Amino acid sequence: TYAALCANLVSSMQEPGQDGQRRNRFDAQTLRPCLAPMVMPMLQILADGRGIPQNEWVARALVAIISSLEAAAVEIAAPTLQALARVIADVLAPRPANAECCHAVFECCSVLLKLLVPAGAPEVEGIFLPALGRVWEQGVEELLPYCFQVLGLVLDLTPSPSQCTIYVELFRRVLAEDLWRLPGNVPGIIRLLRAYFAKHAVFGTVLRDGMQTVFERFQYALGHQKLGGSAFALLNAILRYLPPDFYHQYFHIAITLSLGHLQGKKYPELEKEFVISMSLFVWMQQDPQALPRMLEQIQPGLLLQIVKNIWLPSAPKVLLLQRRKVCVVGLARLMTCTEIHSNPQVLGPCCECLAGLLKWRNAGLMCWLSSVLLPKLLGDEPTKVSQYETTFVRLYHCEPAPGLSTGLGWDMLPEIQERATGLQVVREALDPIRPAIQ
Repeated sequence: TYAALCANLVSSMQEPGQDGQRRNRFDAQTLRPCLAPMVMPMLQILADGRGIPQNEWVARALVAIISSLEAAAVEIAAPTLQALARVIADVLAPRPANAECCHAVFECCSVLLKLLVPAGAPEVEGIFLPALGRVWEQGVEELLPYCFQVLGLVLDLTPSPSQCTIYVELFRRVLAEDLWRLPGNVPGIIRLLRAYFAKHAVFGTVLRDGMQTVFERFQYALGHQKLGGSAFALLNAILRYLPPDFYHQYFHIAITLSLGHLQGKKYPELEKEFVISMSLFVWMQQDPQALPRMLEQIQPGLLLQIVKNIWLPSAPKVLLLQRRKVCVVGLARLMTCTEIHSNPQVLGPCCECLAGLLKWRNAGLMCWLSSVLLPKLLGDEPTKVSQYETTFVRLYHCEPAPGLSTGLGWDMLPEIQERATGLQVVREALDPIRPAIQ
């Protein structure tokens, strides 16, 4: 345990560079001769259960070592993944006794997959899918959420899935009602569904066939006490990746259900999620009249009611930068619709809200909030827990972030990363109504 703590510290130690950015104190080539030989003995300790059974410190050290070695770990990546698959199937699945060890093992698998899959290693699916299949067949509820997330990462990283038939059957199975009854499964299932949506060119037929069931699961999550946010996460994945003809016949109903749910009782958090989803829809549509036209069909004058009572009050409360920028570009696009830009009493408050969203005076603070404080407050930070909860199972390495870095969550608009890019996008969106603004 103490040796694992030391390895973890050495591989993750950072210091400020000349440009002010923090980076690892020791480079990968320097660490490799010392750390790489430790990996297989550590895995053997986990497999044999020597010392502390399911020792989370050993598992955490493995994550830190592989992450720090990066490309220098490619040579040991395949045997390491194979050994971890055996640990999952033979040690964790029969009796998942330590939540933090399970979490770290799957984090390590995610890091290894980021190394192996882009390199075109054909053996990855053969190594890992049987272990995940065993967990599924045994119904190990504590591990299933991790399996869904890792499968989503594999699908994201695989340009052309070789096991297409298996993935088609998997898609049908993850929509099964019994899996959605366990709240801990739902965020992981949505992560996996997002990967399917991103590959709609490959899975178009099965996605179209299952779209009604997908929106039934949206309705279930929306009405669940703990899963309202997950419902909008599913909707965001649909809006971001699928062509409109996949979902247009169901989207109208989804919005009606959402508004009915929000009107029944005050849900500040869900109102923010609703605004993010509507912002994403507006931005992804080329026609700025798409949302106003749909809302007018639901109820005349509904757009202005939503803008005044939900959109403008809730958008400034979105703090995470990856989500806030969706609100920025969505509001900018919405302001170009006729109902908004031709009504000075509505356009003025929209301009004020957009100006507030664009303020970058506290950008450093916002970045810190996004990366450190808010994940802890929202439950995304793995902490000591006595039971498995929905918020505990998020894998930091399961987003396809650059390199082996951990993701802060799904970035709905990865094309907008810099402040200058965001400002340029807003200027271009508002250019058609510049006379009305001035």
